[in-house]
Amino acid sequence: MEDGNEKAVYRMCGMLLGGKENRRALSGVEYIASGGFSYTAYRLLHWSDRFGLSADKLLDAYADFGERGFSAAQTALMRYYAERNDLQFLYWAQCAAPQSPEAQYLIARQYALADNWEKALNWYNQAASQGWSQACLQLGKSFLYGCGVSADSAQAEVYLEYAAEHGWVEAQILLADLLAAKGNKDALSWYSLAAVQGSAAAQTALARQYLTGKLTDRDPLQAFKYARTAADRQFPDALCLMGDLCRYGLGIRPDLSVAQQYYRHAAALGSMAAVQKLLSEAALHQPEHYEKLKSEALQRQETEQLCRSAAACLDGIGQKKDYARARRLYLEAVVFNHADAAAGLGKIYYYGLGIPADAGSAAYWFGIAAEQNHPEAQYYSAFLLYHGQGTAMNVPAAYDYLQAAADNGYGNPQELRAILEQWQCER
Repeated sequence: MEDGNEKAVYRMCGMLLGGKENRRALSGVEYIASGGFSYTAYRLLHWSDRFGLSADKLLDAYADFGERGFSAAQTALMRYYAERNDLQFLYWAQCAAPQSPEAQYLIARQYALADNWEKALNWYNQAASQGWSQACLQLGKSFLYGCGVSADSAQAEVYLEYAAEHGWVEAQILLADLLAAKGNKDALSWYSLAAVQGSAAAQTALARQYLTGKLTDRDPLQAFKYARTAADRQFPDALCLMGDLCRYGLGIRPDLSVAQQYYRHAAALGSMAAVQKLLSEAALHQPEHYEKLKSEALQRQETEQLCRSAAACLDGIGQKKDYARARRLYLEAVVFNHADAAAGLGKIYYYGLGIPADAGSAAYWFGIAAEQNHPEAQYYSAFLLYHGQGTAMNVPAAYDYLQAAADNGYGNPQELRAILEQWQCER
């Protein structure tokens, strides 16, 4: 190999990679890379990465190209470190930012975590102006909730529509909510799109629309279909709605016993509407259990309020971010096995919000929420397991969690399924 020229080595490495002789191919990569900056060398390096060579072994070569100003290498390094929540991603994001809206988005996210909305919005706007749909989602949420800007539902709608068109389920639901509030029937299309991608919230919203007939003709059978699908995903509002459908015989034969089971299940998962229905039923038919149920209801109500307040502190909704208070409130709520509280604690420890980052604690809390079918927690758990951060590496479990997150409509399911294809061969 020492006497071969660059083109010959390049061709030989391609043949070795095709035959999965990665060790010899890596020697060729190192040989070409050591000869100085060239596009051919980078192509081979990128090719090696695709064929499953250890990314760690390629970092020095990528870094060499990145320092020489090769934007594709800078982007590759940025993604590598960002996926592992390693702050080295910021250096490479700043290098890649002039050419990369993805880099601009990641820089914006970091400023948002630091509660520096002025800089965050500046970077989000740069990324959005170049069509980065995830930046549009964040801008839409900023205008919707008044984070760093005055709340403006019209502006929120513009940004959310762009993100929704590009597959972001959260944007589809938020946009649908805005449209539904105005009586705009286009809301049904967005709810339907999110529902097809697995969102239990969208499925429940559609069930309510078919039940009430506000934006479409009443159809209890369709309401039952969507409510049952969402209830199967353990979505509290859907479970409560299933209780109503069973109780009053809407789309199904009436069955008070089954309705009570749904209400109890929904109440256990945090549905205050279900709690109130159980209380009313007890007051009429089981007065001996009323005081106990009332005490439990008050506790659940307090837990839900703790979670809502913690989320507002964490995301800066209607106030400045207060990570210390968010953590304290989540710790109070998680005692009662609340999935949102566990997921919130996972994010605090994962990103080191107000405390040092702790991958072990993040993996612990995300794991608790993921087991309760929390889509966001499933997503984070997947990457922690895949990279062995804070927990033992477990690619099959990582794959299953990411599959669950995609099936539950988290983020952009199409992008998640592309990652799943890459992970499939490693199971």
